Amino acid sequence: MKYLFDSSAIFSALLDGGAQAINNYTLDLARYELGNIIWKEFNLHKRLSNVQKDGLIRLVPRIMSDMKVLNVAGRENEVLGIASRFKLSFYDASFVYCAKETGLGLVTQDIKLINKTKDYIETYKLTELMK
Repeated sequence: MKYLFDSSAIFSALLDGGAQAINNYTLDLARYELGNIIWKEFNLHKRLSNVQKDGLIRLVPRIMSDMKVLNVAGRENEVLGIASRFKLSFYDASFVYCAKETGLGLVTQDIKLINKTKDYIETYKLTELMK
C-alpha cells in the first residue's frame, strides 16, 4: 500500500532514523510545517540542540525531493468542507482530502486527527508501518 505522510509523521521518522520509510507521498505544505515543527522544538520547547536543529532542517529538502508531492490547488472548497465536517484545521483537512481522493493511507502522529477521521479514511501511526 502507498501512504500519504503528514508533517508529524515525517518529523517523527526523521528523529527515529526511519526516513527511508517515508519514500511515499506528502503535500507541498509539509515543507513549511516541518520548518515550523523544527523551529518550535528548538526555540519554544528546547527539545533540540543547535546541532540537531541544523541537521534536521538540512534534511527537509532532501526528504521532500524523495517524496511524491501533492497539493490541493483548485480543491480549496472541498478541503474547507472536510475541515468544517471534522472540525479540523485547513492544513489537516488538506491531508485528509488528499488521502480520500487518492486512496492513500494517511500516516500521522496526531491521535486527535486519527480519532476524528478513522471512519472516513485509513489512518496509521508511523510505528505501525515500521513493524
